Amino acid sequence: MKGFKFGLERLLWLREQFERMDARALNDAKRQESESREALDRAQARLGECGTQISQAAGETPNAGTLHVLGMTLQRAARDMEAAADSHRESLEGVESAEEKFRTSRSERRSIEKLKEHRAAEWNQEASRIEQREMDGLGHRRREAEDDPR
Repeated sequence: MKGFKFGLERLLWLREQFERMDARALNDAKRQESESREALDRAQARLGECGTQISQAAGETPNAGTLHVLGMTLQRAARDMEAAADSHRESLEGVESAEEKFRTSRSERRSIEKLKEHRAAEWNQEASRIEQREMDGLGHRRREAEDDPR
């Protein structure tokens, strides 16, 4: 009797490849989220520094030009922080999307693996039945041979 051969082996292999690709994409998305979070932290720190500079300048009664420059710097830091926050929000959405895609591809691969396991178990049962029939047949023929006085 031939060994077990799963007809969907190629599909299982493809699903494994898709799962690996989705795992890499998830890893990349998490790395990108981490980088955007660090950029957001830097932008928030820069905004805090600008606020501190304005507070210090206000205590020294600065001239109008200095206040104008500090105000523009503060506005720029606020815009940078908003952009970093938007980028971080998008990267979080990218992580969620990549996680969902990875979960789906993992589920599809597991479904095919379970099918393979069930079919292998059925094949093993059938092979055992065939082997048992053959053994029973051999035993029956041996008894007949022993009973047959030639």
